[in-house]
Amino acid sequence: MAPTAARAITIGAAIPLFQSVPISFLDAWLSLWLILYVIGFALIALEGFFFMEEPEIRHPHQFIGALFATSAIAAITAAIASSSTLEFSLLENCRELLEQRSPWDWCQMALVAAVLYTLAYIAIGMATWPFVRSYYQDPNKGLKLRLPSGPVVSSLQMTRGLLTALALVPLIASIPPSGMAWWLQLSLLLAAVMAIAPLLMASKWPVKLRLAHAIEISVFAVIYAYTLWWLLT
Repeated sequence: MAPTAARAITIGAAIPLFQSVPISFLDAWLSLWLILYVIGFALIALEGFFFMEEPEIRHPHQFIGALFATSAIAAITAAIASSSTLEFSLLENCRELLEQRSPWDWCQMALVAAVLYTLAYIAIGMATWPFVRSYYQDPNKGLKLRLPSGPVVSSLQMTRGLLTALALVPLIASIPPSGMAWWLQLSLLLAAVMAIAPLLMASKWPVKLRLAHAIEISVFAVIYAYTLWWLLT
């Protein structure tokens, strides 16, 4: 039931972000696929190589299967939340967005987003650490988790922050962040794909560990969504 519940939460979180503005099927599908696959799967799988002695996601067929699964989920959600009568395209949306600022400004914003992503991740992780320490340090727990060194964590999260910002570009181009509601809806979407859905499927982890990380990443999602909203508006 966990994978089904995770997919339902992901779809339910995605739809409100697209209801306020009519967009094309391609806009909605590609935006959602980048969010679901890049942010919700690939980056989480990448993190597993550093935080787990035996990552659960490490074989090519797992990445290929997730590619098709997330594509299908994105298509279903896009069909529900988009309008096929519009003439503008995702390419046009992105072009118009990029023309609003100089390339140097966009590079600076991407770097700031990545740095703030890393700082927020580390700060919230430190606050959560006392509640999850034993699961990472006690081998008797049998979870084979580990905490990488500080430089590794910082480099990993800088990379994730930059890729997350890039993956959100189509969504931002299609639905400009014009109000606080956008921030709240993006927070819900990021919390679903980064925290709730993955942790529902982590059935081998104790409930306490999943709950602690779900709260941690959900708080992080709210802060990072606000960071993007602030940078763009």
